[in-house]
Amino acid sequence: MQTYNIYYESALTFHLLPMDEINSAKSVLIQIFSGSSSHTMLEKLVREIRVFFPDAVIAGVTTGGEISDQKLTSHKTLISISTFKKTKVTSLSIDAITPDSSTEAGRIMAQKLVKKDTKLLILYTEGLYVNADDFLAGVNETAPGLPVCGGVAADNGKFFETFVLHDDKILSRGAVGIALSGKQLNIQNESIEGWEVVGPALNISESEKNIVYEINGQKAAATFRHYLGDHFVDNLPKSGFEISLVFEQDGCLLNRNVVAITSDGALVFTGNVPKGSICRFGYLDRNKIVSESFYGLKILNDTHIESFFIYSGMERKRFLKEISAKQVDLFANAASVSGYFGYGEFVHKDGKNCLQNRSCSVIGLSEGRGSPDTEAVCMLVHDREESEIQRALSHLVTVANRELDEKARQLEMLLSYLPAGVIYYDNNLHITLYNDLGLTYLGLNPDNENFRDLNTLEDGWIVTLFKETLAQNESIAGGAVKDSSDGKKSYIRIKTVPLDQDGKIAGAMALIQTEGKL
Repeated sequence: MQTYNIYYESALTFHLLPMDEINSAKSVLIQIFSGSSSHTMLEKLVREIRVFFPDAVIAGVTTGGEISDQKLTSHKTLISISTFKKTKVTSLSIDAITPDSSTEAGRIMAQKLVKKDTKLLILYTEGLYVNADDFLAGVNETAPGLPVCGGVAADNGKFFETFVLHDDKILSRGAVGIALSGKQLNIQNESIEGWEVVGPALNISESEKNIVYEINGQKAAATFRHYLGDHFVDNLPKSGFEISLVFEQDGCLLNRNVVAITSDGALVFTGNVPKGSICRFGYLDRNKIVSESFYGLKILNDTHIESFFIYSGMERKRFLKEISAKQVDLFANAASVSGYFGYGEFVHKDGKNCLQNRSCSVIGLSEGRGSPDTEAVCMLVHDREESEIQRALSHLVTVANRELDEKARQLEMLLSYLPAGVIYYDNNLHITLYNDLGLTYLGLNPDNENFRDLNTLEDGWIVTLFKETLAQNESIAGGAVKDSSDGKKSYIRIKTVPLDQDGKIAGAMALIQTEGKL
């Protein structure tokens, strides 16, 4: 296997390549990483490539930056040509994919491409309309455990128009898959992360796919404003590259960037954020990435890497360009390197494939013959010269998060033992914390989807009391309520206390007691 990288300027560019040698190979894969989203330019490019390389598989994606050997570039068009002596390369594209059809499109892609000897599946999805999370889920259902790499198309942070390319087609609502198959093909992979997790636990109380409506019972945008400030929310999607949501799903720690805010205060993310997920804020830690620098693929015996494909989150280039360049240099010193920065990357780790937004997925390929008793391994070498201040700060963040979790658990346990009902609610009359007695006395059923919304209470005097507390001081009132279990009425007494935060009312607490059935 051999990979040639060249930046496209015109048709004359191809005369700099050994075309006879390339065209005589058993299989040829041409990957296009274009920093331009010009449809006209891309059409011209694929036509020219087909003329010079008539039998090659052509696939590509628009980018937020290009990776070529020891270069990181922007707004350039990189053409990466890989030749194989013993590997079969097949490809497929699917167009007109919608968010709702993304899973099925992934199933179809895997069903048609994956064979018994397939070693790697490279996937590119359009970046604004195709749900890459669901698309990958469809692939995983059909070909579980098969390593997947590649990523999501980008347009340099504009979020206006992205494309994927296949043969002579430029797709604005599609996906492309490339299968590499053959017994002699060796695949090694690793993902570089380097993010730090901070802040309180955030419960995704209402979401649908990649749109989050409520966090901790409040509108998602309001929660982000509370913790991250007006500047962050008002500068989306640009600011969304800086801080993300991190949560665990099926044993994978996932990272999601926010790219838009809707008119009703919901947040749109680059991947799915399931309802009920417990999230924290995450950011790329410059020092942590340095301390976990990827020092290269260490090879056992006679197995060697002939080419590296690298797929990275765009924010790594935007905010850590110098560090990213050094990491790429490590690979380029060993073999040819090509790839791109996008709006998401497919990562294979611990036998599972997932969509990430801030990782760097590295794939090492070779057609060399390795010893049957050993395999190439990816080794992550830690820099032992980590500064004391960085070690102390990391420890501080870890301990602070642990203590926040412990205090939350203690509060929940305390509420469960109280002989009275307790609820906490925000300024929108959404319940943020409660015990079972609190819901029972108010006639609320936690199985109902909107049970946290106090505005839906049938007993108007309670709603009035809760609203007045937010505008005034603590209050006490009593009255009859209807029990949701048997329909009978009970008399309850409620004491409410407003909660002050930085001199402003941020909600209230209600203590509820009952004097029995009437």
